[in-house]
Amino acid sequence: MSGDYLVFWDDNFHYIGPDSRVFSSRHGTADAAIAAAKQIVDEYLESAWQAGMSAADLYSSYEAFGEDSFVVAPKGAPPVDFSAWDYAQERSKQMLAED
Repeated sequence: MSGDYLVFWDDNFHYIGPDSRVFSSRHGTADAAIAAAKQIVDEYLESAWQAGMSAADLYSSYEAFGEDSFVVAPKGAPPVDFSAWDYAQERSKQMLAED
């Protein structure tokens, strides 16, 4: 479908490797696609978190090993403004504040 927003992720650990880009999902709206991209980051952060970690440690782990999700807008639609790295940094701070 040409009107779908596509979510992909790049593997930060194997960046630019032959299998570094993975198709994740297809969505009818930008908001749904952004939510899916955020979920990819959230799942990594939740799995990587260990007791005693700082927000900076968690984010550093994401930079090295996480999935850098992004959204590709359909042809003719404006680009989707989402940065997985920015989201991961903010979410790391939120998670540790909640802990």
